[in-house]
Amino acid sequence: MKKGIGLGFVYAGVVIGAGFASGRELWQFFGRFGKTGIWGLAAAFALYFVLGCMIFRIVGENSSKDAFSALEWGRVVMALNFCFMFVLFASMTAAAEAMGEETIGIKKEYGGLIFCILLYICAVGGKERLLGTSSALTPLLIVLGIVCAASVCLSGGRRADQTGDGSLPKAMISGVLYVSYNILSLTAVMFPFGDDLAKKGVRLMAGLFGSLLMLIFGVCLFYTLVLYYNPTEGGELPILTLTGRYGGGILYGICAAALFAAVFTTAVGNYFALSEMADVPGGKIFVLAAGYLCSLLGFSGIVDKIYPFFGILGLLNILLIVYNYMREMQSIHKKRNRTLRNKLPQSRS
Repeated sequence: MKKGIGLGFVYAGVVIGAGFASGRELWQFFGRFGKTGIWGLAAAFALYFVLGCMIFRIVGENSSKDAFSALEWGRVVMALNFCFMFVLFASMTAAAEAMGEETIGIKKEYGGLIFCILLYICAVGGKERLLGTSSALTPLLIVLGIVCAASVCLSGGRRADQTGDGSLPKAMISGVLYVSYNILSLTAVMFPFGDDLAKKGVRLMAGLFGSLLMLIFGVCLFYTLVLYYNPTEGGELPILTLTGRYGGGILYGICAAALFAAVFTTAVGNYFALSEMADVPGGKIFVLAAGYLCSLLGFSGIVDKIYPFFGILGLLNILLIVYNYMREMQSIHKKRNRTLRNKLPQSRS
């Protein structure tokens, strides 16, 4: 139970990045459909549960080191995971740099260096430190995010009541696309926990708990955006903009802290997996340095130009996950049938 909850925090921490916690992704994929978007959001997190459990089953049935080679089209899955994790790691570093400059006035170059040092300290501690970091920061960012959303709703501010185009089919399709690129890095991040995920109860708890955390957080932010956010008034980070407008300085600081926690949990999970995959002398330092240099392109530059491409690749990744899951289940059933056939002669004698 405890291990499953801890891995659920890791799962949620990988998915809830700056785009999710700031409301930018939720508005782009769901809020623009008005209140109808809630059905797309519900479909997305149901899909997170199903795909998460599939991935946990695949990971649990394969060894941590040779997991990708054990998969059909494993090299393709590994390449997709590695590329997107690197882009996500660089974008989260860029987001941390932008937040540091906006909130406390530290230059992006210096803020990025400090952020990378913190990531390295967590990564060298192994999977137990990653588990501890996610277990501490993920609930914190969810609680702080809900507090900020509630403060906006209780402020008595001017309501926007966005209606959107109200298209249910479009909202559902948007939910699938949202999951497609957010799920890309999960396989590699979870492989180091293969021994833990070999237990059915652990992987079910991790999938259910992580998905519920994301759904509760997502619903709170979604309704705040639909009721109060007006995209024509500007603001790259909607929840931070609304908190600053209606919540005051203290709540603005709380919101900034929640966003930083979201950025850090996503970045540390992806950096840890990248450094494990780059299993060569100096691999951790090389990945860190390359990510830092790419982060200097800026958060919006990386998200606007590169993320849409990975949304398409993410659909391919989902198909490969489902295919490997079905292949894994078929292999398990064959082993069980073979075992039963071997026992039959003994039972007759």
